[in-house]
Amino acid sequence: MEHNQLGWAGAEALSGALKINSSLKSLNINSCKIGDDGTQHIAFIFKVNSTLASIDLASNGIGDSGCGKFADYLAKNPTLATLNLSLNRIGDSGASKLADCLKTNKAITDLNLGSNKIASGKELVAALKKNSTLKSLHLDSNECPKIAKPLAEALAVNTSLTLLNLGNCGITNATITALVDALKTNKTLLDLNLCRNKIGPEGAKDLATILSANVSITNLHLGVNQLAPAGVESLAGVLKANKTLKNLNIGLNEVGAAGADHIAKIISEGNLTALDVYMNKIGDAGVLKIATALGGNKQLLNLSLGSNEITSEGAKSIYQALGENKTLTFLNLGKNEIGNPHLDILASSLEAHPALTSLELDSNQISDEGVQPLRRVLNKKKQLTLHLAGNQLKEEMAREFSSERTAASLDQSTTKKAVSTKKRTDKTDSLSKDKKDSGDAKPKDKKDKKPKGDPK
Repeated sequence: MEHNQLGWAGAEALSGALKINSSLKSLNINSCKIGDDGTQHIAFIFKVNSTLASIDLASNGIGDSGCGKFADYLAKNPTLATLNLSLNRIGDSGASKLADCLKTNKAITDLNLGSNKIASGKELVAALKKNSTLKSLHLDSNECPKIAKPLAEALAVNTSLTLLNLGNCGITNATITALVDALKTNKTLLDLNLCRNKIGPEGAKDLATILSANVSITNLHLGVNQLAPAGVESLAGVLKANKTLKNLNIGLNEVGAAGADHIAKIISEGNLTALDVYMNKIGDAGVLKIATALGGNKQLLNLSLGSNEITSEGAKSIYQALGENKTLTFLNLGKNEIGNPHLDILASSLEAHPALTSLELDSNQISDEGVQPLRRVLNKKKQLTLHLAGNQLKEEMAREFSSERTAASLDQSTTKKAVSTKKRTDKTDSLSKDKKDSGDAKPKDKKDKKPKGDPK
């Protein structure tokens, strides 16, 4: 039902139907413009309904009053496990109401409050000290840099939370310092997202201190911060001893060629299975060091080197490393400056590689001539998916590559004809980044009359 002009009146009608429904498990009314008034009607469902386990209310213009009413009805609901209230306008008052709900609710395991207007979040995270069922909490894109102290107190005692998303929350070095003691001893948190914040080398030192003692965090997302070479050096220094961390995202962190030695150390000494270092201006000199480490690595499965100003000479070292490496299953070299040279070396390495199933070469100025050696590989390696979108393939060649196993598209400067392309297969990327439905509802909505009172 998402992306409809449901409005408060539609929400009222839906509420009436669901009060007597005993089979529906999941409800998606994302981007339906129900507002606070409609939310009150939807909330009333949970006073009587005992089957709904998931509801998506993202992007509905819900503010504190609607959130408060929802929290009131939800406090003792025994079935709702997943609640998505992201992309609304909920502030600290609404968050406080949800905090009261979490103190008594025993069903909710996944709460998404990303992209709201929560500035403090103090009461919300404090509720984690009493709640023992919530496993996933998303607070990303809420400007709440002062959340550190209450969050540290909560994480010191909470034993249920496994995922915490604080991406784009204004987190600074000081915030990380406040979390050190709690995260060193916490034994349940698995996934920590700190992307798009203001963490620099000093914050990275504290993160290294955490990783030297923490035995639970497996996924750490630090993309789009200010780590710089010094910050990556701090992380590299502890990852040999850390046996738990498996996925690390340090993309867009001003690492440069100067930090490539530290990335190479992470690959050669760490225990990672996935590493994302996209858009770090590593260049040919830096990727040569990374390639040397990759050749002898025996546990890395996913490596992203996209958008790193790598030319054909730098790519050559990676191609040669693939000839030695036996475990990598996904490699992203997209949006570099690779061109045609040395693709014959890549083809030879691909032909011999026992594990690689996905290779991204998007937007690399590759033409029909350069792609010839790869054609032969694809005929032999039935498990390999090759992504070539945004290159300079002519229509006939692009059509040939548009199959069940390849994704190719024409450079628009080459031809204006449309060529059917295969939609890129979703890759494993716990390193990444936060994905949300923007919720544009294009039809013009009709003005609803205001409700006269609470649902009955």
